[in-house]
Amino acid sequence: MIYDPSQDEMFIAQKSKGAFLNNKKIEINKSKNDNCIMYEFSSKIINVKRASELLGELSKLRYVKKSFGSVGIHYCYVACGRASAAVTINKDTFPEFAGKLILEEAGGIVTDFKGREINFDTRGVVFSDGIIHKDILKIIHKTKIEVL
Repeated sequence: MIYDPSQDEMFIAQKSKGAFLNNKKIEINKSKNDNCIMYEFSSKIINVKRASELLGELSKLRYVKKSFGSVGIHYCYVACGRASAAVTINKDTFPEFAGKLILEEAGGIVTDFKGREINFDTRGVVFSDGIIHKDILKIIHKTKIEVL
């Protein structure tokens, strides 16, 4: 469950039962190719120059938008079709696990920067609707992003 008090939106998911926004079922939107990529990077765990390179490359895929709140909300925005992806370099994985269930139940994909399942030690994640997931992973590999 992830709640956005600023919008009075409650995102809920239960394994194998779907994802919901204010009690209405949600799914990723694969028909919108113009949605943005949201991002949040902790400057304490990534080289700022590399982060700038990553953003430049990601902006070639979609409009890139900086965080405006909780990263958990970003993941929900991907789940309900408001964004194509969310790329996060994080200090911990607490919001990632709630967002992961919501996005996967809505039909999306969640991996670390190497395309693997996330775990408690993961410091870089990609949440997407699936359309540009592989492209984002290629860009991360190309820009040689390393989480400190």
